[in-house]
Amino acid sequence: LQNHDQIGNRGFGDRLTQLSDSGALRAMMAILLLAPSIPMLFMGEEHGAAEPFLFFVDFGGELAEAVRKGRRRELERFPGFHPEEARPIPDPCARASLEQSAIDWSTQSDARHAAWLRHCRELLAIRAREIIPRLGKPLARASFETAEDLLTVRWVFGHGARLTLVALPAAAARAGSVEVAGRPIWMSDRTVLRDGALGDLPPWFVGWFLSEAPL
Repeated sequence: LQNHDQIGNRGFGDRLTQLSDSGALRAMMAILLLAPSIPMLFMGEEHGAAEPFLFFVDFGGELAEAVRKGRRRELERFPGFHPEEARPIPDPCARASLEQSAIDWSTQSDARHAAWLRHCRELLAIRAREIIPRLGKPLARASFETAEDLLTVRWVFGHGARLTLVALPAAAARAGSVEVAGRPIWMSDRTVLRDGALGDLPPWFVGWFLSEAPL
């Protein structure tokens, strides 16, 4: 969902936890960690780390000053970073920029970060149990469709098992009914599933369904 380029090249190293709705971010994490493709997490992303990841280098002399000037020139192209209106950006050559970017792993015990960690661990456990055993044969095919704000993606594995994602990546609820096939392996809200169909969906709904086939 984020990497060192996307965060470090921002003026103040903001992570998605500072920029995004928490419900949206939890939904995107559920999509990332259960999709058949190999997921990658940026350091601390598994517990919703709040520390910035600043642009920092270990240079001195003329090279250090060239980096400082280049960094300012690069950011001046963006709103809020013109010299007359912007607050100073962190010095990319200062040790403080490195130290501010270090993860405080002790925060994993804080309630908010612990909840994020449980969310990721739950998803990874489901991935290990339900997805990984079915990756031994290549995907036979994959397809997707959209209907207004609703996204449906289907993967068919070489041994016949079918994995389906139904997601509402939107801040507004969706009324109506959506038929789904297979058993639910993870849903952000299980109350909407009745008799093989999804009813009205809450914002940022994500559901994963697996149709069985012999391994």
